[in-house]
Amino acid sequence: MSKRAALAQPYIQINGPSWKGVIVVDCDHTETLLWHDRRAPQPNWIVISQRTGRHHLGYVIDAPVSWTDAPWSNAREAPQALFKRVRA
Repeated sequence: MSKRAALAQPYIQINGPSWKGVIVVDCDHTETLLWHDRRAPQPNWIVISQRTGRHHLGYVIDAPVSWTDAPWSNAREAPQALFKRVRA
């Protein structure tokens, strides 16, 4: 899909099905700098809705996490557990 076509879509998938390298935190409030006040790590990017003021924080991790059960994948449970906790 071209960039132009992708930007016309209402949603995007930031991680692929077998590797996850980005954690996106959906913030259902308008306190954009709350991550700073709570001493959380600085996000790589912040996207703010002009309409509602709600936002998403994006964290790019250094080593993508394998998300497949293929024997060659070297998938590890601890990194997968982190993603699952953030998603909850």
